[in-house]
Amino acid sequence: MTFYNIWFHIAWLLSKEEPRIPSYPYPSAPSMWSLLNYLPAFAQREMSKYLGTRMLRLNTGFSYFPEQFLIGASLATRKALETLSEDLTMGNKESSEKLESTFSLALLQKLRDTRKEMDPNLNIDISIPQIYDATIKDVWITLGTPRAFENNRQFEVMQWMTLTVGVKAAKHSEDEENFSDYRGRVAKGLMDGAHFKVDVEIDADVEYTVSSPKLQEAGDADVLIHDRGRRPLIISLETPYFEPADRMVAGRDENDEPIMDWNWRIADIDQLLAKEALENES
Repeated sequence: MTFYNIWFHIAWLLSKEEPRIPSYPYPSAPSMWSLLNYLPAFAQREMSKYLGTRMLRLNTGFSYFPEQFLIGASLATRKALETLSEDLTMGNKESSEKLESTFSLALLQKLRDTRKEMDPNLNIDISIPQIYDATIKDVWITLGTPRAFENNRQFEVMQWMTLTVGVKAAKHSEDEENFSDYRGRVAKGLMDGAHFKVDVEIDADVEYTVSSPKLQEAGDADVLIHDRGRRPLIISLETPYFEPADRMVAGRDENDEPIMDWNWRIADIDQLLAKEALENES
């Protein structure tokens, strides 16, 4: 592997490479929801996807999600990768400001940190010449106050498939708590906060090029890496963290459709950060 090959193996997936996470290890249902585990894993995943889709339709509009969302996600991804290419090549203030409103800070920092390991004079171009289709791969739901997910003993975290719920810990043991108290505790936790992340699988021609102006000036071949192929590009788009959860909807229009005063951000590309998170957990 040459020096120039290092970056894309860390931060960009080539057309002939295997997915970073071939089979995601979705968590099984906790004891309170243990009956779900009698269902096949694929059925549980479809149930969690349906749940997430239903919640997003209720909070963003039945005319918006998923059809309009997928169209917007595809076009926005194409434009975002153009801006990302500009930033990774030139790093000007204008492109940086655009990226900070388009990408999550964690993903943007990861890409920029990896870019620093390369020759600063290299040009990077990432583009999507053709989009064929886009589908929802997964809908990740997080409900509860963010404090619940900070290893806080005052809270209990429950996970199932793509759903994570953080609620106040029970005052009594699980055996002593009656169902009515449990239901009330969970219901309150659900309204304390909400965050959604949607994995969109875009069927597209994806092109990735790294070139060197210095080599071109010297009369050598300036293209160091060129990869183009049709493949599934997995883009994860996330909402802000709404606290409390009802802040997700700013109001209703004349057709009683939800009004959104927030924007989606690209939180991951081809499961780059998701794979790191799994490796850190293991």
